[in-house]
Amino acid sequence: MTTTENDKYPVSDWQYEVSNGDTRLGYEEWLSHKLDSEEENDLRTPPAGSWASTARLMAGLGDDDFDWDAWKDSMKDGDF
Repeated sequence: MTTTENDKYPVSDWQYEVSNGDTRLGYEEWLSHKLDSEEENDLRTPPAGSWASTARLMAGLGDDDFDWDAWKDSMKDGDF
């Protein structure tokens, strides 16, 4: 089976990973794994602009003393 080159995951990226020893998969199988991984990540990523997305973004700024999960829950409950 021959797969058309994917714009997001070109053959050159696969070749780079092969040359670095990061994969031993053929291009089609490597591409399938990349697309499957992308789909799994999309399912775990909250929609942009949602309370969960905002909490995740703010938590990444490093304020370790603030409970962003509690903040997110209070926003969802309308307690603001």
